[in-house]
Amino acid sequence: MALGLLAEVMGWTSDTEAVPAHEYAWLRLMSSIKYDGYADFRAGVRFLESLAIWLKQFDAADRPTAYDFVKRRLVYISLSEMLRLIENFVPEVVT
Repeated sequence: MALGLLAEVMGWTSDTEAVPAHEYAWLRLMSSIKYDGYADFRAGVRFLESLAIWLKQFDAADRPTAYDFVKRRLVYISLSEMLRLIENFVPEVVT
């Protein structure tokens, strides 16, 4: 259902080659492994639905660029990675 919503927002149809099966596979993989398990996500909020809603704000002509940004440039940082960054870059101050 979420992939159908995203396909509708993006204007992807089953009779076009714009969205090969591996695109859907990538979306499923990213949502299940990286984003849907993100601890700071609100309860019940899922990546694919959020992506579709976010993409709707753009004109139809700009949506492929926005989607490409999410696919190729967005960096997921887990809680443990963020804590490690903070520990390394924030100086420890003893009072």
